[in-house]
Amino acid sequence: MEKIKTIEKELESLETEKEILSNLIKQDSEDILRRLAAEESKFESAAKEREDYLLKEFLRLFPGKLGYIFAAVNSSYLLDSKLDDEKKKAAWERLINKLDSYNELEVEDQLAGILNKLYKKYDEKYLAELKNNSVEITDDIISGKKDPAKLLKEVKNSPKDFDITEEEEALVNQYLVREIQPIMSEVGAELKIISPRFKAFSEKIERMEIDDELEDMIPEV
Repeated sequence: MEKIKTIEKELESLETEKEILSNLIKQDSEDILRRLAAEESKFESAAKEREDYLLKEFLRLFPGKLGYIFAAVNSSYLLDSKLDDEKKKAAWERLINKLDSYNELEVEDQLAGILNKLYKKYDEKYLAELKNNSVEITDDIISGKKDPAKLLKEVKNSPKDFDITEEEEALVNQYLVREIQPIMSEVGAELKIISPRFKAFSEKIERMEIDDELEDMIPEV
């Protein structure tokens, strides 16, 4: 009988220890989850600040709605990227310094009018859709779900729903290449370091461009 009581006490003690251990594990888990949530919140806040900065600078630099458009297309690369090493931090600082060094781009009245016609439908809802579509297209190209060359051809061959002439379109394209492309090239160089997604996406696009160049070099039979 005494042995049974001893065993019962030992079992009771084990149950108590098990309960204590379980509570400790639960507390540790809850503490870890709280800390992770706090870190995630800090990351989201910092990423949002970077996104807001990019939008502010693009709005300052680019005329009309171009600032909103380029921010919508590029901001997702900042939202999903942590500045978790010195290279990324340095790239972000360089990006800030580069954008700060640019003056607001000038645009002639004629071209300003064309840009307003071209992007008049780009309201808040349309820009939000553009942002979401950019994220989806980027992920599809990175994963190989979509071929960037085919996608580009689809875009080029799709019906144009803007009310400008071919001459006006040519003026816009010249302006984009002359004034905006150099800035976006510098932005892209730093985004490749900051964002693994942007780097993977860019490499796919660059690969496509190299393939096109090689194809052009092959003489027709």
